[in-house]
Amino acid sequence: MTKTRTPDAAPRRPAAAPALPDGAGWMQDLLKLQAAQWQAMMTWQDAMRALNQEWWEGWMCRWTGGVPIDG
Repeated sequence: MTKTRTPDAAPRRPAAAPALPDGAGWMQDLLKLQAAQWQAMMTWQDAMRALNQEWWEGWMCRWTGGVPIDG
């Protein structure tokens, strides 16, 4: 009786368990966090834009002797 080695006779490894149990739920949390960061940055930029506009209008009135351009 001879033994033959066939690919079907090889032991199979069990399927790997997922690294993160929740799947893509953590990715949604990261995207929400990033959206909140973008919103905070845009709010800060709006405040800086308003500050710059006020400074520019004051400079224009002081040094050019006129009214602001959008006046």
